[in-house]
Amino acid sequence: MITPTVISMSDGDSEADRVLCIAEKPSVARAVAEALSGGKHGTYGARPLQTHVLHTYFPPAKRRCQVAVTSVLGHVFSLDFCGGAEKRGDVSSIFAADTHKLPAETSESLGVVNHLRQAAAGCGWLCLWLDCD
Repeated sequence: MITPTVISMSDGDSEADRVLCIAEKPSVARAVAEALSGGKHGTYGARPLQTHVLHTYFPPAKRRCQVAVTSVLGHVFSLDFCGGAEKRGDVSSIFAADTHKLPAETSESLGVVNHLRQAAAGCGWLCLWLDCD
């Protein structure tokens, strides 16, 4: 079961009326948009990273808002060890090893990070429709 997590990102009233919902995959984004809009939403962008836009009452903002629903595809970032810590033979060394964040291969090839940055511009609310991993 997916339960949305809602975060306020608003600095002022101009952003308070815009909500970005991010789902774990395109089919969930479409289903969320359908459910929130009763099937009356606009869709733009190229597959697989389409954005669905609708207007509906958003309880955390206590008003009617413009809601954009989009998705990611798999994990956006991966985590790797610095300096080959995982290859040293002493498994306990990985617990103290430094790590660095890398864009996941699919995420990077599809431009997911840029897509999310553009989608989030001017939004005062973030609603995550993700599973637990």
